Amino acid sequence: MVYDTRQRGTLACAYPTPEVAFAQGTGLGKLLLDFAETEARKAGFDSIYLYTHEKMTENRALYSRRGYVEFEPHLDSPPFLVYMRKPLAEAA
Repeated sequence: MVYDTRQRGTLACAYPTPEVAFAQGTGLGKLLLDFAETEARKAGFDSIYLYTHEKMTENRALYSRRGYVEFEPHLDSPPFLVYMRKPLAEAA
């Protein structure tokens, strides 16, 4: 779920498949974020990064509540993606 990209933790694609869609609203997404952030800290990363679609407003709100902030994308990124970063120096 976490991998090294230019010395930073990047959350790999994590999305519900039909087999786990039943878990929506159960807190599974929060648990996955907790796991990814913990593993990134263990690996020594000072930040974790993710991206989502601009229309995924509920996800964006969740990430913001958890301390993620938007940042400017790479020049070749699709315009509909929103990139977010969370510093990991503070406690989970």
